[in-house]
Amino acid sequence: MFKILMLFTLLSLSLFSKTVHFSEEKYHEAIDATFTKEGNITFLDKSVEVVYFDDKSRLFYSGERLTMERKGKKREVDIGKKPEIKMFFTLFRAIYFDDREELLSFFKIERFQGITTLIPLELVSNYIKRVEYKKIEEKLIFMEIWFASEDRVRIEELD
Repeated sequence: MFKILMLFTLLSLSLFSKTVHFSEEKYHEAIDATFTKEGNITFLDKSVEVVYFDDKSRLFYSGERLTMERKGKKREVDIGKKPEIKMFFTLFRAIYFDDREELLSFFKIERFQGITTLIPLELVSNYIKRVEYKKIEEKLIFMEIWFASEDRVRIEELD
């Protein structure tokens, strides 16, 4: 009976999950450097898992906590103290799944020549300057986030 329940649980997880192969480019203004990584992001019911291929690191976002694992070491980040991290995952999920209602709770939406620009409402303007993205049908061509800290992140779906 336990084996059947475990098999059902594993099958149902895959039914409610979506994995995206992506490339991520991060610019860190403080050190004037750009880093590029490739990986998979898996959207689960209420959480997100990111696995980077290059350094074999893993991030697991559960809404209130971010667990980072690299070289066998785990570190937990309290999202309440890092709202920009929560917003990054919220944005990625909302953009990928076309959740207009979620986006409108934080941003004004403008579209021009196939590119959508999100202008932050006061609630998030302390840590996000703007967001741009382009989707064609279900594929995310790119999503770029400019943070108030002058850092930026660009995500492109690869498959």
